[in-house]
Amino acid sequence: MKTAENSSVSWYHHLHPAGLRHRVHHHGRAGCQSLCGAGVPLDRCFGSLRNVGTTLARSTPLIFTSLCACFAYRCGVFNLGGEGQFLMGSIVCCYIATQSGIEGLPAILLCLVGGAVAGGLWSLISGLLKVYRGQNEMIITIMLNYVATLFMGRGIYRLAA
Repeated sequence: MKTAENSSVSWYHHLHPAGLRHRVHHHGRAGCQSLCGAGVPLDRCFGSLRNVGTTLARSTPLIFTSLCACFAYRCGVFNLGGEGQFLMGSIVCCYIATQSGIEGLPAILLCLVGGAVAGGLWSLISGLLKVYRGQNEMIITIMLNYVATLFMGRGIYRLAA
């Protein structure tokens, strides 16, 4: 039977780097398998140049929306609408990229500026409601996230048709 003392020793061996060294040294192959299993996610994220690109492409929206929330919090405003602002910016960016007919670096710059303006205008809605109507910006930005999600799901198909 395991006692509390044995289980704490077991946790030490599982979590502490010296414990991992002990497991590899004393348990041989089983310790190696457990360490190799811990490295699989790192290998899938950073194992090749393609995996690094995929990791950066998938993490960039999360990084930008978290920076949006952090910047607003430092300014004393609670902005929980980063997701909706990001969605509206991406909708406008996709629309500009597919409908403008411009290619190359000017198209990329135009898409970035258009997406930033669209996200800013989307956040302006909650700002105006806060200033002129005294509404709670947290509730408004959360509700606008749902509106942006619905617009993305339904509005894109109508714009493309």
